Amino acid sequence: MIDRKPLTPIEDTEDIWNYVHDKKDGSKCYQCKRMSSLFKYVAKDGSVSYSDLNRCYCASKEKSSINWFNGFISSIYDEMYPITMPYMPNNKSDIIVRDELLTDRKNGDYDTIAILYIKRANGEKVEVNRYFKENDVSFTEISLEEYKERQKLHEERIKKEATCALN
Repeated sequence: MIDRKPLTPIEDTEDIWNYVHDKKDGSKCYQCKRMSSLFKYVAKDGSVSYSDLNRCYCASKEKSSINWFNGFISSIYDEMYPITMPYMPNNKSDIIVRDELLTDRKNGDYDTIAILYIKRANGEKVEVNRYFKENDVSFTEISLEEYKERQKLHEERIKKEATCALN
């Protein structure tokens, strides 16, 4: 209980969900009363999916001691490892190791993401190697070749900024 984990598996019964909001795509979002990190999404067509915010977190390949949650990356993880009911969370979270690039300062902190691999709680390493660039709404998957091109732009931007700082 101190870790906010349920003592018994969670069953998908109507009485354990609180309605949260409707999403832009028309689906409905519910939060579990027994485990606040667990969410249920009911699509317009009636299909159901779940997401546990504590099931995984992101870490940089460069700075693995800095960890954070990313909804976009979590959605990819949830596609790879969908939650089924009854649900009992692991004691440890999986770690999604990723890299990020910034090709143009106007795009903020980063505009390109590489999901490299997942360190499973059981010690297994799962290669992912999927690459994404920012679009107007979220991210679009790109090829390794395009990722490498964007990596060059990232490195050129860093060199240019370093040169400008010296002058």
